[in-house]
Amino acid sequence: MKMKIAITLLILAGAIIIWLQFQTQKNLRAENESLQQQIAQLKMDEENLSNRLADVNDSKKLSDEQFNELLKLRGQVGVLRRQTNELVKMNKSSATEYPMSSALAIKVTQLKQKLEQMPDKKIPELQFLSEKDWADAVRDADLSTDDGIRQALNKLREEAENTFLNDMTKNAIKEYLAANGNVLPSDLSQLKPYFDAPITDAMLQCYQLLQTGTPDPTATLVKEIAPPVDDEYDSYHEISLNGAGGSGVNEIASAVLVAANAFAKNNDGQRATDSSQIMPYLQQPIDTAKIQKYLNQFASPNQ
Repeated sequence: MKMKIAITLLILAGAIIIWLQFQTQKNLRAENESLQQQIAQLKMDEENLSNRLADVNDSKKLSDEQFNELLKLRGQVGVLRRQTNELVKMNKSSATEYPMSSALAIKVTQLKQKLEQMPDKKIPELQFLSEKDWADAVRDADLSTDDGIRQALNKLREEAENTFLNDMTKNAIKEYLAANGNVLPSDLSQLKPYFDAPITDAMLQCYQLLQTGTPDPTATLVKEIAPPVDDEYDSYHEISLNGAGGSGVNEIASAVLVAANAFAKNNDGQRATDSSQIMPYLQQPIDTAKIQKYLNQFASPNQ
């Protein structure tokens, strides 16, 4: 009887995978047709703008108005060229599904289902993830534990924020600079026309523009200001025109460490080994099991 149930479950799992693959291929074909239409339209728009740009360049003397138009046209042509190139890449990638084993596809489906059950762990930037990003997040993840699921979701958010900030936002800023005499916007919302995908104000409000006027290529230009959505597994990101930076964020570990250091200071350097020892030094309530987990980590010679 148990053998029959196991065989039935295996058949059912195989049928689900085949159905998911069919739906994915169907969606990819529709996406491919849509991208081809968008590429054709963008190429026409680029050609029209390029012709207008050539007309302005042919003028021997440019008035202030013509010069401003020249700068704007150059910026618009740059944006269209980039959009066309990005769509061509998307078109090529959508033509072939990212190859995944059945086991990996099942884990991706599991993580997507877990994310739907944990809406507080979502961020808007997740919409920019590819199937490869999802596969990479679950490849070595232990989705049988809460920590394993949260770590996988953190990896997803980290990749999504890096894509949005280091790729999309940085490129939008460069396109804006090209169209506006190398002068930065006064607000991130002014970049919206220069993104390759629709961007909401709510998404931009998660970040702060730190420079105005002519940019300093090496100084921090945009930083993340949104609070972490997971108090143990999250990350922080920032960019300059010439680089990017970031770090992991673990608010629980940081709070336990501060309390442990305060305990040691008041006890002749003695290291706390039990959660009850540092409870009076905590600035926020923390589950005792979590406190003990990090105290054990701090005591480990590998930490």
